[in-house]
Amino acid sequence: MSRLALMSLFALSLAACPDSSTGLTDADIACPSGSTLTYASYGAAAMTDFCLPCHNKERPLLSTQAQVQAAKTRIIDEAVFSTAMPEGRSMSLDQRKQLGQWLSCGAP
Repeated sequence: MSRLALMSLFALSLAACPDSSTGLTDADIACPSGSTLTYASYGAAAMTDFCLPCHNKERPLLSTQAQVQAAKTRIIDEAVFSTAMPEGRSMSLDQRKQLGQWLSCGAP
């Protein structure tokens, strides 16, 4: 296959992929000063609602605070900056922003 044909196929494949970006930025999810979100007051319920239907037995495991803290960068990339997760569940932009802020605070 010629180089031009390969480049055309690549361009078409990119055009066919829907944009999964939420439009949120690092500034949008910066840890707010005085944040009171904790694993007990927010994180456990958010994980139960959005993540644990799949990630309680499948990797990455997200059933404990330590597991969430270890995966926070990946969670931000896939569930805050992207709509890739949660798979099969609806999550509003405000919910994604709050999740990002909690994770940016270190998921205390």
